[in-house]
Amino acid sequence: MVYKGEIVAYVDNVPVFTAITGVVRGMLQEGIYVTEGFKCGDVDPRGISVDYMTVSDKAMSIAGGVLEAILCYARDRL
Repeated sequence: MVYKGEIVAYVDNVPVFTAITGVVRGMLQEGIYVTEGFKCGDVDPRGISVDYMTVSDKAMSIAGGVLEAILCYARDRL
C-alpha cells in the first residue's frame, strides 16, 4: 500500500511521488528511459482488496481489442 505523496521510485536520483493512495499494480523496470511527466507506474486506488497479481479489467479489454485487430488483419491477408 502506498499513500498520496509517498516516494515510489527515483529517476536519476530525483524522487517520483504517487499522486493517489492505493496498491502499486505495475512499475517500469530499472534502466528504462523516461521523460518528465512520463507515467512510470500504476497505482490502483481500490487498495488491498484488489488482487494485484492479476491483469486489470482495463488492461484485459485493451488486450482483447488488440487481439481482435490482429485477427481481422490476418484474416484479410490469408
